[in-house]
Amino acid sequence: MAQYKKEEIQTIILQSAEELFAKKGYRNTTIADIAKNAGISVGNIYRYYKGKEQILEDVLPVQFVEELSRSTHDKLMTGKTDSIYKQSQNTDFKKVSEEFQRQLILNRYRMCILYRYPEGTPYENVQQTMLNKLVEFVLSQFSIERGVHEEKKELLLVIYEGYIQMTLNILMMDWEEEKILSALEELNAYHVRGLGIILDL
Repeated sequence: MAQYKKEEIQTIILQSAEELFAKKGYRNTTIADIAKNAGISVGNIYRYYKGKEQILEDVLPVQFVEELSRSTHDKLMTGKTDSIYKQSQNTDFKKVSEEFQRQLILNRYRMCILYRYPEGTPYENVQQTMLNKLVEFVLSQFSIERGVHEEKKELLLVIYEGYIQMTLNILMMDWEEEKILSALEELNAYHVRGLGIILDL
């Protein structure tokens, strides 16, 4: 077995855990799984971490989740007075959107833990909170301009749940970053056109 420095072993443990939490889920991943994926012994993991919960704290820090929430809010607020269609062409919005998407790519495993496999983590309600923010944003935009009413909310929640999962599917593809960015842009364009149909615009 290769010899590693203490910092290197911790990095290997966290990288292994992050990948497995993103692909199998936190609840379905064991310390033995993390050790096998990392190529180290179970005992070696327990030299650095008391258990899976402590590993999660380093893989997905509270500060990251809070910053993601702020970034999402900032993205939504950029060009808020524009319609969704105009907003998608807004230069400032497009710049913020691309920066946001690059952060998603950089943190794709963390995004999957939060929005695909949060069971067993302290973040089980994060997806629902995000869905509510997205839907409230859309309703506030269109209700002002087009008279969209609250009865659309349940349908929009289903639509955005699917949108988030499609975004995660793209993020997890083994593609170059620019190809992922392009695919995310195409998904967004498809989504905006779909909103127009669903909301009778």
